Amino acid sequence: MKNAITLGKHPVRQSTFYSKYDKNIPAALFGIKADSPALTDFPYPLPCKKSVYTVFAEGDGVIWYGAKKGLTRFEESAEFEYDRVMYFSADRDLPDNDVKAILPQGRNAWVLTSSGVTYIEERLLSPTQICAELLNETIRYIDRHGMISQKRLRQPGVLESAYNYGHSDNDGGFTACFDIGEIFRYATLKREKGENAPETLEAKAIAIRALEACLLLMHIHGRGDGFVARTYLTKDEPVPDDGIFFKRQGDYAVCLDTSFAREKNCVGYKVPCNAEIPERLRHLFTDEGYTEDDITYKADTSSDEITLQLLNLLCAHLLLTKDDDPELDEIIKDSVRGIMSHIIDNDFVLVDYSGQSTTWAKWTEEYFKDEMGYVDGALNSAELLFYLKTTMAITGEEGRWKETYDYLVNDRGYADMAQQHYDRLMQASILSGMDLPEDIMFGDHMLACASFAGLCLLEEEEPTLTKYRNGFKAWRTTLDKEHNPAYDFMYLLACPTESVDTDRIKEWFYRSNISRIASGVSLIGRHDIPVKTLKDGYKQTSVLLPPDERFISKYDRDPLAYKNVDSGGSLCVENCYVYTYAYWIGRYFGFIEGE
Repeated sequence: MKNAITLGKHPVRQSTFYSKYDKNIPAALFGIKADSPALTDFPYPLPCKKSVYTVFAEGDGVIWYGAKKGLTRFEESAEFEYDRVMYFSADRDLPDNDVKAILPQGRNAWVLTSSGVTYIEERLLSPTQICAELLNETIRYIDRHGMISQKRLRQPGVLESAYNYGHSDNDGGFTACFDIGEIFRYATLKREKGENAPETLEAKAIAIRALEACLLLMHIHGRGDGFVARTYLTKDEPVPDDGIFFKRQGDYAVCLDTSFAREKNCVGYKVPCNAEIPERLRHLFTDEGYTEDDITYKADTSSDEITLQLLNLLCAHLLLTKDDDPELDEIIKDSVRGIMSHIIDNDFVLVDYSGQSTTWAKWTEEYFKDEMGYVDGALNSAELLFYLKTTMAITGEEGRWKETYDYLVNDRGYADMAQQHYDRLMQASILSGMDLPEDIMFGDHMLACASFAGLCLLEEEEPTLTKYRNGFKAWRTTLDKEHNPAYDFMYLLACPTESVDTDRIKEWFYRSNISRIASGVSLIGRHDIPVKTLKDGYKQTSVLLPPDERFISKYDRDPLAYKNVDSGGSLCVENCYVYTYAYWIGRYFGFIEGE
């Protein structure tokens, strides 16, 4: 990318909800007489049919149009085209979509609907300020023993009602993504403000806590064999019925009774757990009053966890611990040695309680020939090579790591296979009678970016580097449609002569939500959005909407999916990494100018 992106302050929407009887609501709102707008010659497509708009009001440079299906804001002189027509809908912006009256206040507005009132405020914020607000929300309401994933809410949209427990299947991976964002924030602030600046020290402390939480998952099980747990619970947290959980009891951990454990016939299965947990990591649960015997960990770990965890360890080693925290850096080295030894010693699979591979952590040629593993071949081959390169970069060792890497590249064709993603995905889609987007695991996009960016930055041999760059380019057919800055920046790091759409990157940052409460929107039925129905019935929007007009989720969802809500809706608050990861990587590597 030739020129860095300049991101200044930009209006960001914020909605505050009131009951109709709240004394803070201006009385004038209830006396407004509805007057239908004249929209015959309106120059842009509208989210609702023109015939259902029943009220309008003019504010400071903007016009508000209310309908029975939501609220539209029009600003003809907006600097960016994507800001000219904005749509506000239930349940993120409005109590319901039946707009009865609008009372502008400058560029803001009070909006009366059938069931309540909303005050829609335009806040002028910079991306750094948005990062700060999102981070504060995440730290305050989501942190669980240092892990950062998401939390369920007892009351819709009420952060203070967050449960103090609740896990995600990929707590380690999502915490790793969060940590990477904070590591790059620390590195950026250290460079710009100095290592002892209050903001720098705050970022360092947050990054270290999340890093310790990630490392703990590599030791919490007490197996001592390089296995990585998905997550863990303490004795005061309920065990959900969605996986395989082992309760530590002295020198053994016992598999608990869950539906999945019964299906796998492993209830009551015992595995050793007598390996010591590093004291530097134990404090995350001992500080809360727990011991090892109070711990239940989740097994059946996937390659997703390993990939994101190792990317985090690489970033942490290079930017956070290598020079400043030798104790933690040595734990990183020991942990990555353990993981890599485990995978090599077990013929390129992650071995679980049974001595067999976990369901989704396989990097073998046999798996790549299997019906289920064929499409995974290109990604998983790149993952394994990335693990080996990362292990060498962190430990400073070659030995068996380089021997295995050279064997896979030169004798087994793993670098060649890493280039075949599009071909394999297309073949699988045709054979299954689906369109290509229906056969995509969108969570694989992040894994591909991590693996290929890492490989391209670490590989020194030009012929092999070219293969990795070709492999990354094979993903751009689907990656490019997301206009996700995190993916785009990682692509530019790997392939510096390529280009990305910087206008869409600006739109993504400017139009992101300032809260990660996953309240839905009214996308289904919008009048201005063409919808594609694919072969297997899956529906996508034909255009990518701004983030504040589509559902909230992590990186592992299709942003073009034709649906109103994801992630549990307003009963869930998501991790801030979606924004902070992208922004601080952009800042650190110079894709985004400093403010």
